[in-house]
Amino acid sequence: MQYKRPLAASSKNYQTDVVNHCRVARAAMSKSASPGDLSDAGFSPGGVSKGSVAAGMMSNTAKAGSDMGAVPDLQSAGAKSSNLSQSSTTRGALDTSGFQSGGVAKGSVGAQIMSDSAKSGQGGRLVSTLQSVGAKK
Repeated sequence: MQYKRPLAASSKNYQTDVVNHCRVARAAMSKSASPGDLSDAGFSPGGVSKGSVAAGMMSNTAKAGSDMGAVPDLQSAGAKSSNLSQSSTTRGALDTSGFQSGGVAKGSVGAQIMSDSAKSGQGGRLVSTLQSVGAKK
């Protein structure tokens, strides 16, 4: 998630900010995305949400003319309301999506997802998890 202001006790949303910061930190330490993280990005039990980061990822992958990369793994985890972790996807799927061991590939679907997430404020945790798993798998 993107935070445009520092965490401050005077904030009207202080409690929400604390909860969100803790969620981001917990997910970063565990190197997995929770069902909530997947749903936030648009991968949910009801399918891919229209206009979401997930929908953009599917569209960009299709436009790139490559196989679907990590999309099926994300759809599966979202549909089952399960975590996405290193064991949930393959090195090949991550590479195809642009989440490579050397970082996110310029001009890749992964780079577009990062941009879409930053613009919309959705899916930040999922993007961070994909970056982390891609770098370490």
